[in-house]
Amino acid sequence: MLPMINKYNIKTMYSIQGKSLREIARETGHTFRTVKKYALTEDFSNKNIGLLSLTHLPGEAVTDMIDVHRV
Repeated sequence: MLPMINKYNIKTMYSIQGKSLREIARETGHTFRTVKKYALTEDFSNKNIGLLSLTHLPGEAVTDMIDVHRV
């Protein structure tokens, strides 16, 4: 995972400076796919990562989820 400053740099290069995704990839050394991911991302908070972290859920919610899937 990239540090937050790198994510914002990619976003700035794309949105404000108007550079193409390929140009950003060449300049930063990141893959085109990585550049595209962060250039098009609106919110860099962890909730948009796409992975469900059970450590952030209340204990009851985790238990309920496990019980539902045992059926």
